[in-house]
Amino acid sequence: MDDAECPGSPGGVVGNLTPEFTSQAIITNMNENPPRPLPAEEKQKDGLEDLDQSDPSPERSSEMESINAYQSNRTAAEAKLEASLKEETSRGKLSQVRESLGLNSDQDLTQESFDIDALEAEVIRSQANYPGHWTLVLQERLGDPAIKQKFFDTRLEALSSLKEGTVGLYDKPKKFRSHYESQIENYDKNIDSIFSHTQIGNAAEYGKKPTNAGMGNIGEPGVVFSDGESRESGPLTVRQKMIIEAHEKGHGMRDFQGSDATEIQSVLDLDVLRELQNVAVTEDPQNRFANYLQKPEEITERMAQLKNYFGFKGNETFTQKHLDYAREHYIADTGLDNNMTPFFAAITPETEAKFIEVMNKYPI
Repeated sequence: MDDAECPGSPGGVVGNLTPEFTSQAIITNMNENPPRPLPAEEKQKDGLEDLDQSDPSPERSSEMESINAYQSNRTAAEAKLEASLKEETSRGKLSQVRESLGLNSDQDLTQESFDIDALEAEVIRSQANYPGHWTLVLQERLGDPAIKQKFFDTRLEALSSLKEGTVGLYDKPKKFRSHYESQIENYDKNIDSIFSHTQIGNAAEYGKKPTNAGMGNIGEPGVVFSDGESRESGPLTVRQKMIIEAHEKGHGMRDFQGSDATEIQSVLDLDVLRELQNVAVTEDPQNRFANYLQKPEEITERMAQLKNYFGFKGNETFTQKHLDYAREHYIADTGLDNNMTPFFAAITPETEAKFIEVMNKYPI
């Protein structure tokens, strides 16, 4: 998160949302994307910590206990919702039969009525605040065939908005079609390279401040600053550094140079960002974040943080209720803002439908 252009995070009031959610989306998530462990041979070889299952350290044991408890609660909540939805479906079918026979309402039915909304909310809570390594969650998600296909599809869709021909001496290579074509051709190789290791060092070694937390760029594995700090809470914890690590590796995998950039930027209300910045600079003249946060790469990596937060390991559907829950709990649960406050505030009632569409369209 090289936020040198963005030295602070302002406060912001999140507007009221109109909840929109379909139970089918959550069931599709559960059926098509069951939680699964990352194969040992795919885990990051050299990063913030060694996640070898055989590690007997107390810290490793505690982490695995947290992950196992999370998975148990999530599986139980999802199973209960699925059973209840099947029951509701049966009730609906039986009601249709009764009506076709000219019978009265289903007052004689013995099936129990379930509060589906409450069960949906419980599933969202059980998915939230994934306790494992977010870098590995991101790595597994990018390796999912459906996510890989989304990468190809969205790159090809935007290809016509990039320049054709050979890159000249004074041209910007990223603005040419060959930039996306190379990413498509080398997708798997890029995953292997970017997730093979993480650079770690003091911020000053990279010409940055500790509050920058890390830095990343397309095609690079990313850097996490060992002395990284949060402006809100001081030195970063190990978990917070993992969040930054995943963020920077996302920068290594994807950038947006054509029509896709414009579509991604449309998920935020840029006027809201500028208004928040105008308020923030009255307290800190250096607190200018609007231009930084409207970059498509910064938008998508914060989207990815939300998918990591919910433990998405494949092509799960991100819904309105996921967004509603994250607005309320993400920052408190992670203890790391990294400009999520203005990010959430700029997802307004006018843009949130597009936000969810883009969340599920792109390989985030």
